Order: sequence, then C-alpha cells, then structure tokens
Amino acid sequence: MNRPADMPRKKTAEADLRRSYGKTFWACFGGSFVAHLLVVAIFPHFEADAYDKSEPVIIQIENVPETRQE
Repeated sequence: MNRPADMPRKKTAEADLRRSYGKTFWACFGGSFVAHLLVVAIFPHFEADAYDKSEPVIIQIENVPETRQE
C-alpha cells in the first residue's frame, strides 16, 4: 500500500506522550508529596506495637517400629 507523498504523518497533541510527560510527572510528584505531608501532619508520632514472641512448639515423636507389607 503506497501512501501519498503530500500527506505527512503528524502526531496529535493528545497522542504525543513526550509533550505531556513533564507535566504529568510533576503533577504526580506534587500530589504524592502533598499526600505524604498530610499523613505526617495527621500522625506526627507513629509508634508501632511489636508482637510478643510466641513460645516455640516442641514436637515429640515416638519410635514406631517399621512395618513391612508381605
């Protein structure tokens, strides 16, 4: 299929990802930064509760004689 020579291929502004990359990146970065600041402002002193260690489980095994099927 031959394309006409007088029809140049151009990207539309909506499809050009390189043109909108910087704006999208900085908008997402700013939103994330504001969200982190809000979390720090709401919970200024965060103390995690540590779980107590559970007692180890000791398994006792009886010596059972080996059986054979004849």
